[in-house]
Amino acid sequence: MNYILLSDILWYSGHILSGLSIIFSHNNYYLAVSLVIFGQFITIISRPIGRIKNKIDNTINENEFHEII
Repeated sequence: MNYILLSDILWYSGHILSGLSIIFSHNNYYLAVSLVIFGQFITIISRPIGRIKNKIDNTINENEFHEII
């Protein structure tokens, strides 16, 4: 699983939900507050998820790159 991609999706989704609360704040106050709380929660949990290391690391460090060339 690509945790960096998952964390980016969660981060953007959380900010979109928080932004949608501005639209709903004029008509439905409780929905707006719920969207802010849920959106901020998603944004907060996205940070530690993005720091999880993948079990299969396909990146090449600088020393290996010079050995290939």
